[in-house]
Amino acid sequence: HLHVVAYGAEPTLPTPAPFTVATDIQGAAITATEELIRLMGGRGRILNVLEAVTDVNTRKRDEGIRKVVARHPDVEIVQTISDMMQMGEAATKIQSALAARADEIDGIIATGFNPTVAAASILTEWHKDPTHKRIRFIGIDTDQTVLKAIREGAIDATIAQNPHGHGYLSCALLNLLNQGWTPRQPYQFINSGIVVVTRDNLDTYADE
Repeated sequence: HLHVVAYGAEPTLPTPAPFTVATDIQGAAITATEELIRLMGGRGRILNVLEAVTDVNTRKRDEGIRKVVARHPDVEIVQTISDMMQMGEAATKIQSALAARADEIDGIIATGFNPTVAAASILTEWHKDPTHKRIRFIGIDTDQTVLKAIREGAIDATIAQNPHGHGYLSCALLNLLNQGWTPRQPYQFINSGIVVVTRDNLDTYADE
């Protein structure tokens, strides 16, 4: 008998795998949006930067962002840009949005890896100019470009996922299944957790 545990992303349901170990995609976007709004002082206009609208996870992220914005009467999404699977494509679209309406943008949220790295690079340059308005930003994942931009104060925050947990928990579950333990339900999603990374916990977030 072969045991299977899915990790990293939830497979299409129903699945024969008894467990998925992954980030709660929508939950992470909700946490990120709350943090961005806090950084913005509870008011302002957000540029919503999505990766690929054809992707079910991108839609979950977008729904999460919109749920949070709906709860804050002084916050609105000024523009949503999407479909940026390549770094160059992401950089071009973010730069165009900034060029067109920087005065209308108070915060940017990027919920995909490529747009986050591109935005970190762009905002590093943008905030070097003292005449430019400070734009608050939160992204996802912990690419070196992103961490460096947080350390230098060019951007505010990112969301760290738990890849160590993905690997460890998946193997721990397989071990239990192999020992003859049986799942209580036919299928369970295990949220591997996230941490908001800012300048304050740059050096400790991995332990968190």
